[in-house]
Amino acid sequence: RGLMTAVAQQAVRAHAGWALDAAVAQVSVTSWHDPAAVRAAPRDGIHFHGLVLEGAGWAAAEAALQECGPKELFAPMPVLQAVAVPLPAPGQRRPPPGPDLGPFGGYPCPVFRAPRRRHLLFTVPLPSRDARPAHWRARGVALLLNADLADH
Repeated sequence: RGLMTAVAQQAVRAHAGWALDAAVAQVSVTSWHDPAAVRAAPRDGIHFHGLVLEGAGWAAAEAALQECGPKELFAPMPVLQAVAVPLPAPGQRRPPPGPDLGPFGGYPCPVFRAPRRRHLLFTVPLPSRDARPAHWRARGVALLLNADLADH
């Protein structure tokens, strides 16, 4: 949570007229699978990597969720990018979402620190081309910061 708050604070400082309580961090998946391929920092926000997907696989060619293979517990995720966006004022329409999330919309994938899933950190909208978000929710799909870490 602290990371997403820091992203919002950075954006508020960089954009005159933004208020911290009216900005929210938005996370998206990039096309970089190797962090070494990232040549420069983003103009806004941050890149981060190391998350693993549990309960589903990641189709790199489609940049979307897919069924996981047999005996595959975890799938590494590409580099992610977090940027802060202003919340719309009351009564205003929301801006259109950034990336294409597929015909069913994105699955709001929860991010947890470890497999025991004790504390929800934030959510990432992951594209779904072949199934509705309810399909992934029923499978318990989640992103984990550390698949090996045991919660204490």
